[in-house]
Amino acid sequence: ATQIEKLAQEKNWNILVDEDLLNEVTHLVEYPTVFYGEYSEDFLIVPEEALITSMKEHQRYFPVRAKTGELLPFFVAVRNGDDKHLDNVARGNEKVLNARLADARFFYEEDQKASIEQSLDKLARMVFQEDLGTIADKVQRTVKLSDALSDHLNLQPAIKKQVLRTAEISKFDLVTHMVGEFPELQGIMGEKYARIFGEDEEVAQAINEHYMPRHANGELPNSIPGTVVSIADKLDTIVGCFSIGIIPSGSQDPYGLRRSAIGILQMLDKEAWDIQLETLVNSAVKLYISLGLPNRSEEEVVQDLNEFFHIRASYLLKEEGVEPDIVEAVLANGIKHVPFTKGKAKLLASKRNDESFKPTHEALGRVLNLAKKTNVMEVDTELFENETEQTLYNTYLDVKQEYAASLARHDAVQALNALGMLADPIHNFFDHTMVMAEDAKIKENRLGLLNLIATEIYAFADLNAVQWKQQY
Repeated sequence: ATQIEKLAQEKNWNILVDEDLLNEVTHLVEYPTVFYGEYSEDFLIVPEEALITSMKEHQRYFPVRAKTGELLPFFVAVRNGDDKHLDNVARGNEKVLNARLADARFFYEEDQKASIEQSLDKLARMVFQEDLGTIADKVQRTVKLSDALSDHLNLQPAIKKQVLRTAEISKFDLVTHMVGEFPELQGIMGEKYARIFGEDEEVAQAINEHYMPRHANGELPNSIPGTVVSIADKLDTIVGCFSIGIIPSGSQDPYGLRRSAIGILQMLDKEAWDIQLETLVNSAVKLYISLGLPNRSEEEVVQDLNEFFHIRASYLLKEEGVEPDIVEAVLANGIKHVPFTKGKAKLLASKRNDESFKPTHEALGRVLNLAKKTNVMEVDTELFENETEQTLYNTYLDVKQEYAASLARHDAVQALNALGMLADPIHNFFDHTMVMAEDAKIKENRLGLLNLIATEIYAFADLNAVQWKQQY
C-alpha cells in the first residue's frame, strides 16, 4: 500500500485500490514490488466498467484515474521479487492485458450488431428455473407485476410507460458477449447498450437500477422506474421460489432471496409509497395462481412468505437499534407500510421511559388482556349499567375517526395521541365496572366494547409485547 501511495504521488495519479484485491495480492506474493504499465488508448472507447473489471478480476491489476476523474490507459500491478528488470516485467504484463482488452473491445462492438429485440428473443432459450420457466417467462411476469404496482401508485402515464419498457427489456443484456464474459456487469452493460440503441435515458438508467441493491446495504435505485421494476423483479423471484417450495434454510439461499427481500423493504422504506408489503405479496401470489405455477396451496405460500418477510423486517429494525420487544410489538399485526412501522417503533422506544405515558400504556394494556376473552365485536348501549361505560363508548366513537385518519396519513404521533385520549375513560371504566359480570349478556357486552378498542390498538401495535420500564 505504501509503494502504491508513493507511485500515485510521483505520477499525480489516483490509483483505485480495492481493499479485497490488495489483500489478495499481498498474500499471493512473498516479496511484493509495485510497478506500472500502460495499454492502448484505443481501448478507452469501451465502457470503463468493463476495462476496470477486466483489469481487476482477470489480471489483479489496479486501475488508474487522473485527478480529474477520467480513466487513464495505465495500470498498477505487483510482482513477486525485487525491482530488477521491472521494464521487462511491465512489458510482459502489458502484452497480456492488451490481449484481454482487445477481447473486451471485440465483445463491445459485436454486441452492438444485435438489436434489443433480437436479444430478447434469445431469452426464451435461457432457463431461469426448471419449474418457473425461462428468463423470457420471468420478464413477462415482471412486466405484469410492474404494471400492477404502477396502477396502485397512480403513476403518470409517461412514467408508467418508462416502467413497462424497463421491465420489458430489463434482462436483454444477459445474452450479450460482454455480460457472458463479465457476469457482474449485468445491468451496467444493459444501461450502456440501451442508451446506444436510443432508449429513453430514464429507461436506460432504470435497467441498471433494477438490480439494486446488489449487496447488503448497497445503493438503492434513484428513479421511480428503477425502483418499481427492482421490486417487481425481486418479488417475482421470491414468490416464484416459495410457490414451488424453494425456501431458504440455514446457509442455503441459491437465489439470494433473503437479500432480495431486504432490498424490497429498504426500497419501500426509502420511497414511503402508500402501499403495504402484504398487498405486494398477495398481488404476486395471485399472478402465480393465475398462471397455474404453484404446486403448493395459496394459504401455505402466503403464510410462508409473511413469515419470511417478518424475519427480514425484524432484522432491519434491529439493525437500526430497535429493541426486540418493540420489534415484536409493531410487527404483531403484519409489516404493512414499512416507514410507518419503523416510525411507530421509534416512537414506542421513546415512550418506554416516559413517565407521562405510563397511565396510557397501562390502560391500553388492560384492554388488550381482557379483550382476549371474547370474539364479540358488537355493543348494545341498552345494556350499559353506569355512566363510565357510556363515556368510554362515546370517547371510542369520538376518537375512532381521528385515529383512523392519523393511521391513513401514517402519523404515528397523532395516532398514539388519539389512543391516549382513551386512557382516562378506560381507568374510570375499570374503577367503576365489573367486566366479568354474573349476567352473561352484560359481561359479553362489556367485553365486546373492550374488543372494539383492542382492535384499534392492535392496528397500531401490540403494546403488551413491550417490556415497559418500571423505574418511574
